[in-house]
Amino acid sequence: MPAAFVYYSAGNRFSNLPAYRMAYGTGLVCGIVIALLHGLISGFLPWNTAHGAVLYPVVLLSLVLFPFVLGPALLNLLFLSPARERLHRTIPQLFGILSVYLPYILIVRYPLPDVWILIMVPVLIVALIFLADSCLKRYLFTIRLGPTFEGVLFALLPVLVSLVVLPVLVVLWHFCFHPLFYWIPSLGVTGISAGMRIKKYI
Repeated sequence: MPAAFVYYSAGNRFSNLPAYRMAYGTGLVCGIVIALLHGLISGFLPWNTAHGAVLYPVVLLSLVLFPFVLGPALLNLLFLSPARERLHRTIPQLFGILSVYLPYILIVRYPLPDVWILIMVPVLIVALIFLADSCLKRYLFTIRLGPTFEGVLFALLPVLVSLVVLPVLVVLWHFCFHPLFYWIPSLGVTGISAGMRIKKYI
């Protein structure tokens, strides 16, 4: 995750600004906080259930809602600023949060020597961050007035759908479904994100 952030920063014109570096730093601190919060409640979650419908909300909460929703929400409550500035800070904040939280959740809950969960899931999450960056930049470029909550949600719709699907793939992996059921969708999302990134340089 830090290496992906360095790559992302190399192509970002705001990377030398103190506010940009602070966004990543506050993300790191926030990652520690939400990891501690997750540790407090994880004992009450039914991780060992034999039912996929029960495991799905557990994975959705731990792998998606904590880092992608709770973390940015806490930072937005802590640092009040215009909506456009908050959106510009979101991506470096996510990199900071997941630099701490992603290793934590993988080590604590998925300590298995499996290529998909230990390598492909982090790659997929990085791809989703880059996809979110592309969607936000396109949205901010097209609007004339300030951003709206509904506009941001609509702009991030591909990312939100992918985040809802991600726990489904983890559940399929957990219950040992055929690898094609989770490898193909994850490679598809990663390929779309990479294609959008490559198109940017053409």
